[in-house]
Amino acid sequence: MEELSQEQILTRSCDLLVPAASETQITSKFAKDIKSKAILELANGSTTDLADKILSSKGVYVLPDILSNTGGVTVSYFEWLQNKAGERWELEEVNKKLRKRMTNSYENVLEAAKDYEVSLREGAHIFAISRLAQVISDRGIFP
Repeated sequence: MEELSQEQILTRSCDLLVPAASETQITSKFAKDIKSKAILELANGSTTDLADKILSSKGVYVLPDILSNTGGVTVSYFEWLQNKAGERWELEEVNKKLRKRMTNSYENVLEAAKDYEVSLREGAHIFAISRLAQVISDRGIFP
């Protein structure tokens, strides 16, 4: 069995690259040579900011960790809701609710990215900050 270096793995020609092990796997050193059409970040912070800009300029579709990792957090929230209400949801109901949330989140992030002509990562940050600002305004936290 052939042992591959980090660079060999990251720059190998493929349709989908899934960095899922550790932070800062994809740096500017490797980004310019990445041949993948798309990247699904499953590790937190797997791509550096400069690498993200390089990938974006190359037209590589990057689904950022801030979006791709929200499923587990969302299901934890569902568990909290069930416990609080003394309920138990069937798996089908959890999956239906999760699919709806994830789809809505993706659509909102994509819309923000298109509106501001930025990457999905930046679109996710813009959407998150705008939601936070809306909640603060709605609750009258800061007059």
